[in-house]
Amino acid sequence: MPEYWDKVKGLYINYHTNVGLLIIDVEVKYNQFPTQILNEIRSFTTHVSRIANEGATFSQEEVEEQIRRAGRHIVRMQLDLLKVLTIWYFDEFNGRFKEEYKGVPIDDIIFAGIRFDTYYFQKLTKATNLVKQAKRIELVGPAEVAIPVYEKAMVEFQELELFIIENKPILDETKARKQEKTDKEIQDRKDERKSDKMESFIRGIFTSLIAAALFAAFFEEPLFAIMIAIMVAIVYMVFKL
Repeated sequence: MPEYWDKVKGLYINYHTNVGLLIIDVEVKYNQFPTQILNEIRSFTTHVSRIANEGATFSQEEVEEQIRRAGRHIVRMQLDLLKVLTIWYFDEFNGRFKEEYKGVPIDDIIFAGIRFDTYYFQKLTKATNLVKQAKRIELVGPAEVAIPVYEKAMVEFQELELFIIENKPILDETKARKQEKTDKEIQDRKDERKSDKMESFIRGIFTSLIAAALFAAFFEEPLFAIMIAIMVAIVYMVFKL
């Protein structure tokens, strides 16, 4: 049945050129094999092996059905891998990127005449909307029609990823300046608090000395007045600082 094997060969070519590349991409990003598609690979292999082992006893309709089912699992693999990748990209740009550059004024960054924040949000929004569109298509079917829509979303994500990589030196420099400014503000506040504490201490000592002088003048007991002044200063500092 050479005509059937040509169709099976087409399935393997599809696996190699589409599924295989997506698997590599997922492995790079997640640092592990995408276990989500293991059942699909097993099912695909099962249908192909049936043709190889029992093809001679199958009717034409039975062979066609096995090929059709095997092809459906190829489609399912593509869809699952594309979903896994779009989730990674969304988490990367809407989660990890925002956390890494939290508080960094990206709206001040202009690259090749393009405002960074404008391009960033336009690309992220467009990619997200395409993913939503693909999911709606999947619900009504046929599922394979959603694949090119997911792929369009991937293009938007990848272009955004490249844009961020190209701008990373500027982003990191802006982040460093922001951190330097923040550190300076923190240090200024610490210095201000130290200055306030010293001012309070001096004021407390000065007030205590005045009180001691008045006490000494009134009771003619200078040594006792000094002791009282010290005690008053200590109590003042404890409750003031």
